[in-house]
Amino acid sequence: MNVEFIPAFYAAFSDETAIAEIRPIIGDRIAIGKFAVCKPIKVFDFTAFSRPSRLNTIDVYSHTRYDFISQMEDEISKPILPYEKSREYIPTQIVAEYLREHFGCEGVIFRSSMHKGHDVENRNIVIFSPSEDSFDQLIELKDHSARKVSNVIFQTYDENVF
Repeated sequence: MNVEFIPAFYAAFSDETAIAEIRPIIGDRIAIGKFAVCKPIKVFDFTAFSRPSRLNTIDVYSHTRYDFISQMEDEISKPILPYEKSREYIPTQIVAEYLREHFGCEGVIFRSSMHKGHDVENRNIVIFSPSEDSFDQLIELKDHSARKVSNVIFQTYDENVF
């Protein structure tokens, strides 16, 4: 979501999502950190509309902006293969930059493309490079652990493309 060579802080709301996002293989050693934001930040939550139980569903779904936000969330949350990175991230980079410049958003919350399911916490957050503070003044490490990957599970479906 960030432009190449411009730093951003990527995190997940659950350990499982964080692990899925880095796509480890069996035998990999990984580190999991628990972080806290040191001061309030303004974020745009693309997942808010996919949780309409808190909102009046009729008002949400009849609004034309819902379609745009829903489509943008789908675009942000789709898996990108490593060789497609530079081309496929451009639309989301433009929207992220627009939210930052025109609305003062300091981050974006979106669904994981690697950890699916409605019954799991699968949200990610990206915090854009702070303009005046550095990340170590904005984000504090609260806890961490080291783990070794012992199993990777994949779910598949028939595509019938051959």
